[in-house]
Amino acid sequence: MFFIVLSCTIKNTKFLNCKINDCDFFYTNLTNSSFEHSDLLGTKFEHSNLSCVSFLNAQNYNINPNKNILKKTKFSFPEVVSLLGAYDIEIE
Repeated sequence: MFFIVLSCTIKNTKFLNCKINDCDFFYTNLTNSSFEHSDLLGTKFEHSNLSCVSFLNAQNYNINPNKNILKKTKFSFPEVVSLLGAYDIEIE
């Protein structure tokens, strides 16, 4: 099943230890929310406000830093490396 969250305000929401697969968050304000320890396989964030959102220990998210607001957004290593996928670079 595929879900689209479009132009919503979902501030201060806790998506903890969730499995949110194949969901698109477009033009969504998720300020101060948390996706900690969640599996976000196939989930994409575009043109969304992810300020102060926690992705600590989350996996499989698809976030383009050029298409979202990422002020004080929290990520963990090694998953944070996926943010570099938006750039035409090679990491060795």
